[in-house]
Amino acid sequence: MPEKRIGSFFDRLITGSGVLSGFFILLTAILVGFEVVMRYVLNAPTTWTFDVTLFLIIYSAYLGSAYTMRQGKHVRVEFFTQWLSRYRLPSTVLAVLCNLVLLVFWGFATWTTFRETITAYEFSEVTQSYLRFPMVIPLLAIVLGGALIILQLIADTISLCRPGQRRSA
Repeated sequence: MPEKRIGSFFDRLITGSGVLSGFFILLTAILVGFEVVMRYVLNAPTTWTFDVTLFLIIYSAYLGSAYTMRQGKHVRVEFFTQWLSRYRLPSTVLAVLCNLVLLVFWGFATWTTFRETITAYEFSEVTQSYLRFPMVIPLLAIVLGGALIILQLIADTISLCRPGQRRSA
C-alpha cells in the first residue's frame, strides 16, 4: 500500500514538472512577443526580459527532462538496441547498465551543482547580467531537474528488473 502512494506521488511530481516546463515555454513565448512589441513598435526595449526568458528556458529544459524521459521522447540512437531487443535478457541487461551509467553521471552532476549552489548562496554570488540575479536561481534548475531525472532513472531501472515487465520507452 505505501508503495502505491509513493508511486502515485512520484507520478504526480514528474507530470507536474512536465506541465510546469510547458508553462515556462508558454511564458517565454509571451515575454519574447512582449519584448518585440516594446522594442520595435513602441521603441522602448525592456532591460529584464532577456534575463527572465533565459532562466525560464533553463528551468523548462531541466524540469521537463524527467517527464520527457518518462515518455521515452529523448533523442537516442536505437540501432543496436532495436537489434538486441529480439533477445529479452541481453536487451534488459543493456538497458539496466545504461541506466546505471546515467545514474552515476546525473548523480555526479547534481551533487557538484548542489555544492556549487550552496557556495553561491553563502557568498551571495550574482549573475553577470544587467539585473544581477542571485546565481542560486539558475543553479537550482540543474539541481531540481537532476534530482527528478535521478528519481525517474531509479524508477525505470526498478521496472526493468521486475520479472515480466517490458521497458516502457
